[in-house]
Amino acid sequence: MKKEKENKSRCKKVIIGLLIAPAIMRIAELNVERLYMKITSSIRLNSLKISESFVSVLSRSEELGTLDYNNGNKDYMSKGCMLNTYIENVTDKNIAISKYKLVVDSIKPFEMPTADIFSICKDNQLSLYVVNNGNIKLENAKVQLIGNYRDNGQTESIQIGNSMLSSVIDTRDDNNEIKIPEIEAGQILKFATLEMSVDNFERNKKVFGSIWIEVKSFIDDKEGTEIGRYPLGNLVNHDGNLDIVLGIGGEAKAIKRQVMIKLNKKTPYDISLRTEFKIGASDTEYLQTYIFTEETCEPTFHLEIKTAGKNYLVTKPVTQKIFIPLYDDDIYLSGIKRWVEENGIENYQYNDNPSLQKEIEYNIEEDYLF
Repeated sequence: MKKEKENKSRCKKVIIGLLIAPAIMRIAELNVERLYMKITSSIRLNSLKISESFVSVLSRSEELGTLDYNNGNKDYMSKGCMLNTYIENVTDKNIAISKYKLVVDSIKPFEMPTADIFSICKDNQLSLYVVNNGNIKLENAKVQLIGNYRDNGQTESIQIGNSMLSSVIDTRDDNNEIKIPEIEAGQILKFATLEMSVDNFERNKKVFGSIWIEVKSFIDDKEGTEIGRYPLGNLVNHDGNLDIVLGIGGEAKAIKRQVMIKLNKKTPYDISLRTEFKIGASDTEYLQTYIFTEETCEPTFHLEIKTAGKNYLVTKPVTQKIFIPLYDDDIYLSGIKRWVEENGIENYQYNDNPSLQKEIEYNIEEDYLF
């Protein structure tokens, strides 16, 4: 009898469980649906939709000539990034946007060194300097000098042979490679002085015409991971003295806003942005959200755009590494180059002379666009 009661009790529990399980699953489904509705309800109710949202490098004329630290590596971006968002109105009526904010979901630190190169020419000698604009030590790195020319007005440059280049700039290496000593974060160091030949330059000039010099920096490992590629400029002859000189050679209509992500705030937190616009009937509005950070870090963020009532358009969260340099890289490090020449510096450690260093420090506040 006892066993019979236990079996009946178990049967009841199983039946109840079978009845309750679908209900629990339905509740879970409803929760998922509610979460999904938060993201998509404004699209359904207001006939607005985010047709595209993606991160890109900062877009501005001031960036022309500054260093591209990531060199096509989309893993991180220099100085900030831009969140491009296209909102489409598929109705025949204007729709007002009443609120627009960036939500910072989380922030993580990340570390990286740089090997930024500039040159100074004097008395037919080429001195190469390296700047570690990153936040950790640079180790086991090399640079390679590369010579290019354009033939008969071609737009694509052609690389000249290593031996021909080394006949003009004596690197004492078959591949024109030079080792960079280990340097600390923020250190500026003259690491090579190379002899240049005017006679060999003139002979090569008859063959190639203009010779453009660039330098590639890379980690000296099996992969030879490239960490930077920087133009030094055109090689020219000034009255028997060789020099390298630089020549610095429509934007889409958009609603532009900018934000500064603070590292000392607890995440998640919102940054409200000024919003005064409407999306015309059957039109698409382009939002450019310029995102800056105080330091090198890896934030995760998304946009929430409020329309009528309590409805929001929400973009997918994006995680993006942003690199902030220690020194201002203005036009191919020209400011640092001038500072080094004026102060006779060959080896500078970060914070050796804070008052003098202020002249070349990167100031994120001055980099705001508008």
